[in-house]
Amino acid sequence: MDIESEKPIQILYDLFKPSAPFQLKGRVSSSEPARFNIDFQPMAIEYMKRRAEVDFLRVKFEKALLADGRLSIKRTDCTIFATIKKTVDGTSFQLTSEPAFDEGDIVAMLLFNERASDLDDSSKRSVEDTRQAVSRKSLGFFSFFVLASTPVESVAYDPTTRVYSARVRLPGGFSATVGSDWDKTQEVGLMKRLGGKWILSVGSTTNSDGVSSQESMVEWWNRY
Repeated sequence: MDIESEKPIQILYDLFKPSAPFQLKGRVSSSEPARFNIDFQPMAIEYMKRRAEVDFLRVKFEKALLADGRLSIKRTDCTIFATIKKTVDGTSFQLTSEPAFDEGDIVAMLLFNERASDLDDSSKRSVEDTRQAVSRKSLGFFSFFVLASTPVESVAYDPTTRVYSARVRLPGGFSATVGSDWDKTQEVGLMKRLGGKWILSVGSTTNSDGVSSQESMVEWWNRY
């Protein structure tokens, strides 16, 4: 039996502006596996005032789920493109821009809205760690897009454990740290400066064996 949508199907969700329209084609048969093709029309994704335009997105299912698409994000000095591919070997995305910048500058503009050469040493390390996480497929595009939509203070990547963590600013003087290998390990922390050199921090970690631990600390720090 052949299936084809006469008009675009609309997905209504807060992230999609105004919706996510797509055409569906497929075939269902008792003698062979089902096959489907989903072709999304251009749309916008908005999250925390960050906007990405979906130029195209095609999803195909025939024994395995395959997909390819491209999103564009406008920044002050350029338009950044993220090309996404899902094959039987996994999912990957590539960052390019118009005019052309190298990947370090692109990541810097997404995270901090500045060129890498204009950042301080801490922010430059954050950019390099993010590049490593992307190249090792420890960070997917949509996770990266969510991260780039937050007020980032710093990011870090451990290539041994493949855990990627980020510290973001929150209202009220709080900072939150979120880390994950996007598989089994997760960590969440919250920090508040109490005044002077005192800091209150609480955190929870779940390791790869599923064992959870929590800690709370009041710290005093001094710079020598």
